[in-house]
Amino acid sequence: MNGHIDRISDYLIRNRQRILNYFRLCYWVLGLFIPIAVVLSRLNEKLLLFLFSTGTIFAKTALISFILTLLPGLCERLGIKHKGIALLKIYRREIGILMYLAALVHVTLSKVIIIESLQDVLTPFPFEIMGSVSLLILFLLFITSNTISLVKLRLNWYRIQRLTYIGMFFIFLHVAFLSFSIWSILMGIIIILQVVSFIVVYRRTGSFIGGKPA
Repeated sequence: MNGHIDRISDYLIRNRQRILNYFRLCYWVLGLFIPIAVVLSRLNEKLLLFLFSTGTIFAKTALISFILTLLPGLCERLGIKHKGIALLKIYRREIGILMYLAALVHVTLSKVIIIESLQDVLTPFPFEIMGSVSLLILFLLFITSNTISLVKLRLNWYRIQRLTYIGMFFIFLHVAFLSFSIWSILMGIIIILQVVSFIVVYRRTGSFIGGKPA
């Protein structure tokens, strides 16, 4: 098992530029799919229903990707070391961008294409409100997930990135208000582990950020 992980790790590290190009291709595909889906949904009802039904696929993709971005920091605070976690840390920024775009596709397919009147926009369900708030919070992370922002914002960049933990709670509420499922349970477990990890860091260093830039 470890041998397979080592080979995968070596491949992903050696071919980092190629992997980054694959991520960029995914970004373009997801970004272009949003307006295309809106246009296609207007062609006929069957196509609309098909697109709507695929919204949950992108929701799960976004949720899994979000959890993957949380794991490196969580494991570091808990003192867990593994090559797989190290790889996630290398590609965390790219996974985060992928997560946000998948979430936008999810919103487009699950809500935007079925809006028929202004009332549909002004009377959202509680889970939709939670999802919208999390999307707005994570938008700040999305637009600053680049080297230029890191250089220009300096310490403020780290502060903005920590908003992911606030977004995490709203994502949990979004999923939980929608339905009691394996996804809401999973997000609940992640939140509990995050709280535990920060307590561990505080007991070890006397600071919740472990001496990292404030």
